[in-house]
Amino acid sequence: MKYKRNLIWLILISAVLMSAGCKKNEEKKTEAETEEIQETKESKAVKESKVKKEKQEKNSKRPHILLNEMNEHAYDSYEGEYLYNLRSIKISLKEEEGFDSLRKAIEEYNEKMEEKYAGMKEDMDFFGKQEIENRKDGFNSSILKDIVNTYIMRSDESILSILNYEEYNYTGAKTMYSRESYNFDTRTGKILSFLDVVKDDESFFELVDDLAKKDYQESNITKPSEYVKGLKENDYKDLVWTVSPEGVTVYFDTGTLGSFTDGPQVITICFDEDDALFESKYVNKEKDYVFPILADNMTLHLDTDGDGERESVYVKNKYEQDKESLDIYTSGFEVFVGDKRKTFTDSEGSTYIVKKSGKYFMYVFEGESEISILTTLDLSDLENDDVNFSYLSLLSSDYSFEAEDNVEIYTYIEETFTDTDTFMVDEVGYVLGTIMTQREWYVGDEGIPMAKTERAKVNMPYVIRTLREVDCKEVDKDGKEKKSASIPEDSYLLFVYSDNESYVDVRIVDKDDVEVSEWSDVERYFTLKDENLPDYDGNCYRITLDSEGDEISYTIDGVDITEIFEGILFAG
Repeated sequence: MKYKRNLIWLILISAVLMSAGCKKNEEKKTEAETEEIQETKESKAVKESKVKKEKQEKNSKRPHILLNEMNEHAYDSYEGEYLYNLRSIKISLKEEEGFDSLRKAIEEYNEKMEEKYAGMKEDMDFFGKQEIENRKDGFNSSILKDIVNTYIMRSDESILSILNYEEYNYTGAKTMYSRESYNFDTRTGKILSFLDVVKDDESFFELVDDLAKKDYQESNITKPSEYVKGLKENDYKDLVWTVSPEGVTVYFDTGTLGSFTDGPQVITICFDEDDALFESKYVNKEKDYVFPILADNMTLHLDTDGDGERESVYVKNKYEQDKESLDIYTSGFEVFVGDKRKTFTDSEGSTYIVKKSGKYFMYVFEGESEISILTTLDLSDLENDDVNFSYLSLLSSDYSFEAEDNVEIYTYIEETFTDTDTFMVDEVGYVLGTIMTQREWYVGDEGIPMAKTERAKVNMPYVIRTLREVDCKEVDKDGKEKKSASIPEDSYLLFVYSDNESYVDVRIVDKDDVEVSEWSDVERYFTLKDENLPDYDGNCYRITLDSEGDEISYTIDGVDITEIFEGILFAG
């Protein structure tokens, strides 16, 4: 583009110099030509600006949010045990362009999160010193914590709705929970008040009262409509509320409407209850959508089977108590739809309501490790054992770690799941070893997650060595096969792509760039010395394998892969 602009200016300059020695009738012609060139240039610039603007507008309807998580773990140098855990989360836009007003609002939001974290840190340092003294005096050790989890309840062209769920324990006695919310207009970046979204607050809270009576029958709580009368005077500034694609949710923390044993109350009024309740521009107009459903105390009422009646949908954690320490821990969770239930035995998980092609599904990410299982449940037939599952988890990247003065700090960036048309995930593959890959997925018409591309990018510095010459195919940067090729014996291969089923695309790296780990006299494994090598965007060698009936037994031309490669590592 720069070359073209310079060329135009050279033409203009040449025209001006030549016009000095030409006749007057030629001057008019030259001037006309110069004006025509200038007009062409201006027209082109306007056109390019218009195209750029249209492209930005096309790509800027829905913001995609990233979670920037920081975990701080301190330990007691006196006993060598962990002292406390802190977690703070800021957010950022995945899009590099557009959303200027929202981007500025997010910057201001992050400043608030930094101030909050500074306060958390100051409090934890104070109580941490007390805990150390208690340990010296013989008291049982308690790991203190102040952990914030951030949920993006909705992110589309109308609204960005954020829920922060805080779990804290500064004394070791009892864990407390609290919530706060932020709601932004996507176009203007304005922080929305409750009355910006809910036009008829009185009718809204009458419906909240009805659901509170239905969902919390065993609790002796104040009517929500009575409690919020004191909040209305301040335009509900202290009310915790979010907006999902289904409706508006209000949150009442433990002790707000009832006693501690009553727990919190979380109530959602769906948009289709009464359109007149809500400001129309914030009512969801998309047929396909996704949003998180939080375990414990969050009940939705959805017509999951299309019979015109709403079923109660919720997720409930399972708890057990250690017989010796008496510590209570999470042992799994259960999904409920009406009187049906499905149990998951992993202690951790995250759940999302997905609506696709008029049907409701639930995506259950079971496990918080890099290797997690995504199970797809059809909420119209919860007890169906023929469920779809994949080894997927939401993509995390940009890991960093630092340790100083008995404090360890971990940071990373995680994708959020707010768009059925696109979400980035980490996947586990077992072709030539256990590898972590990433690629873009979407929700298919039947509600099943589908990969957008055949090849997934390998996002770990995994290297193996050839023990013999290997026949393969050379492929271009897009994965298109070019010609037959062979990889020499004693080559070090860095994994670049894989379909996680039958092939891997590799490149040859220099031996000097490889770190060798000897686990025994006969076992060696390899990785890159510099894990931060720039992305590779060139030709690769494709090694295709034959499966022997399970996910880790592969051969090439009938020969077991362990006889062809050194350093294959299977996890699990």
